[in-house]
Order: sequence, then structure tokens, then C-alpha cells
Amino acid sequence: MAKEPKEATEEMDGLVAGSQEGEVDDKGRLLIKSQLRSQFEGKVVLNLGELEQIEVYSPEKWTEERRMLEDMDNLNPWVRRYESIRFGMSLVVNIDPQGRLVIPNNLRQAANIQKDVVIV
Repeated sequence: MAKEPKEATEEMDGLVAGSQEGEVDDKGRLLIKSQLRSQFEGKVVLNLGELEQIEVYSPEKWTEERRMLEDMDNLNPWVRRYESIRFGMSLVVNIDPQGRLVIPNNLRQAANIQKDVVIV
């Protein structure tokens, strides 16, 4: 069972600033505090970031990200490669009724997550 994460957050115009410490349990679940969880409406998009960290987006923010990339010149090989990497390691994950999300094993391995995490 995941223990209640520590947090230091402040809400500003609908965005949460700050950080939250937590632990990923043996099943890959991470408990998200309610103040952060309320930003996501039951689901999130997880993505492997450029620095091998896991990025968490609301579905709305992820749609904005996709639209921004769609506006780029997809004939450019760099843009095509970036889109492939960016979207190839992303997926929608539901937040369960207890406030946990499951981080898939492939993302945990790519981000070298063992147990302790910090959400920034």
C-alpha cells in the first residue's frame, strides 16, 4: 500500500506549483494528492520526457502539445523524428478511486524509477 505523499503545493490560476514526494508501489502505482489530482479529472497522459523523466499532462494540455507539433513542418526529418519519439512513449492512464495511477513498467524502466519519486 502506498503511503500518503508529502507535498508543498500552491494553486495559482488553476495550475499547481510546487512538489510532492511519493513512492511507487510494487504494482507500479503512485498515489496523487487530491490537490494535484483535481487538475486531471480522472485521467492523465504520461510521457517520457527529453531528460528521461516522466511527464504528466492533463488530456487538455496534451491535446495542446499535439496541436503545437502538428503545426510544425512534418517534412522536416527532425520534426518527424521528434514527433515519433514524443508520441511513441505516451499513453493515457486512469486515476483509480483511491487516487493512484499506474506507471507502466516500460516508462518506469526508461525513467529509472525504483520506488521514491518527486512530482514537480
